[in-house]
Amino acid sequence: MRSPLSRTVLVGLVTATAFLLTGCGGTDQGTPEATTDAWLAAMAEGDHEAACLLVVEDDTTPASPGTAFFAECTAAFMALTAGRDSADFESMVDMEPVVDHHDEDSARLEFNDGEDVVQLRLIGDRWYISAVS
Repeated sequence: MRSPLSRTVLVGLVTATAFLLTGCGGTDQGTPEATTDAWLAAMAEGDHEAACLLVVEDDTTPASPGTAFFAECTAAFMALTAGRDSADFESMVDMEPVVDHHDEDSARLEFNDGEDVVQLRLIGDRWYISAVS
């Protein structure tokens, strides 16, 4: 019979392995809302690289480190956070966005009565941010 501690360790290892095998790393990109929440959390933490991993370079290619686009993305997000308090992004995570548009491969979410808009694109089975305004 296993002790409760060894069961907890086993469950933890299985969970960690599942995240590694799926490439998830804790970021759920299965819905436009989940991707947007992950992006907002990264922006609130000032983790511009993590935020750019949730962005599309074009309609079919996710951004990837080491590219000119990725460098431009991180610089743009640094500029975006420089003009805002991280609490702005944190508060948006708790908001229920208005889904202005959603079809099989694109979505548009509005926050703050349309003042903040996030547009997303589906690539494979993951949603990525295509524009923020």
